[in-house]
Amino acid sequence: MFERIAKMSDGTMTHLTYTRVAQRADGRKFSVLNEGGKTWVADRKLKESEWKKGAAALAKEGKIHVAAAPPPIPADTVPMNNLDAEIASTVRAKAESLGVSY
Repeated sequence: MFERIAKMSDGTMTHLTYTRVAQRADGRKFSVLNEGGKTWVADRKLKESEWKKGAAALAKEGKIHVAAAPPPIPADTVPMNNLDAEIASTVRAKAESLGVSY
């Protein structure tokens, strides 16, 4: 399966962004993102359409900042990643380069 994915993306390596929601002492929730060994935090809980852009893109937009230390992870937290968005955008870009229009 991974060979097919690599062929579809011309072998381009992209770090996945993993996200989870943490909670401050005052009860406010915020997003924590991990990508390529770095941890970033947002001031609020990000929408799925936002965090799936990837941490590097969100950092460029100023929506997240590097965390000095990752917040604690509750045992029941399930992180999510943007694998589907990365595959879709890479395949779409390849298709468009071949003349397919969406």
